[in-house]
Amino acid sequence: MWLKQLVVRGVPSLYEQVLREIPEDSVVMESTDENNPVSVYRIPLLSSFYELADRLLDGQDELTEHHKIMVFMDYISDFRVGSDARHPCSELGLHVYIAACGGYSNALAALAATQGIPARLLTLGNYPENTGHAVCEVYYEDGWHLYDPTYGAYYTTTPENTETPAVLGYEELSAGAGDDPAVTCVVTSLARLRTETDYDFLGPAIYEKADPKGVLGSGEPMHYPLSLDWQPGGAIVDESQFDTSRQGIQFLGATSICYMQDWTLRGLTPGQAYQFTVTASYVLGEVGGDFIAGVEAENALVTQNEEHTFNNDDPASMEWVIEFTAQSDAVELDLTHDYRGPEYHYILPIQFELQQAD
Repeated sequence: MWLKQLVVRGVPSLYEQVLREIPEDSVVMESTDENNPVSVYRIPLLSSFYELADRLLDGQDELTEHHKIMVFMDYISDFRVGSDARHPCSELGLHVYIAACGGYSNALAALAATQGIPARLLTLGNYPENTGHAVCEVYYEDGWHLYDPTYGAYYTTTPENTETPAVLGYEELSAGAGDDPAVTCVVTSLARLRTETDYDFLGPAIYEKADPKGVLGSGEPMHYPLSLDWQPGGAIVDESQFDTSRQGIQFLGATSICYMQDWTLRGLTPGQAYQFTVTASYVLGEVGGDFIAGVEAENALVTQNEEHTFNNDDPASMEWVIEFTAQSDAVELDLTHDYRGPEYHYILPIQFELQQAD
């Protein structure tokens, strides 16, 4: 009988080996330090991350910043796709070699930071439809350069240069530079290119068409497009319908992302008065107290409750009833807030309802 597959269990990952060998895993950079790129997820940089990075680089101090990033992406390329929240720092996938695009980017940003290379995380939402992707930028030679650790990829005009290539950044790619025939996408983790969606994630169209897209952080507003179609008797979206087709619906406020919601309400009758009700469960985060939200309208006149205050001590405040008069069959209601961090401060919406006003 032929042996088709051999599964070996109990073999520690390189990171677990590091943990066993260092005397103490102490915090080097706090989880709220603005210089810590994974502080957006409240993950501290631990001494074990620094030791892991040193072992991966193997004392090669002469390596360029780009080469170091490639070493780290090669290490991340061995991670399986998935999630395992049972382990500390599961957002980085270090214990079990399991993560997805967000975890890969977190791991790359953390490892880069251990070498004094500034890094930041980026999200690319709603592209392809009902999905999205995460990547990482690092700063060296007076500019930001984008790397995609999921595919070990980067865009460059000098692909023949493996030591110091001219690696493009997010701003260039979002402006369409990836479509230039002079630009090459270098991919080193070819095994992860398995489906059409993988190629969509790789780009370059995702950098132009994702919505929203940009740098993560409580001070970086992201406007998530959402929609609701009028039905006879009204329309409701509740928690059971919060899925990837409605990205950004589960938060309003500042967490790892500064969430805004841009609602398109369709099928309305011009001149008719409506109520759009936002129901939340809690005000959460590190600030507490009042969470103040506002609404900006297009093709509608807001007649009541243009601003609202949510507070956990007042259960009635968890319902925000926005009254407006439609001026078109399609109305834009943008739910906003003025809070920009650095602490988390947000509400958890659980239902959105559209009704005709009495």
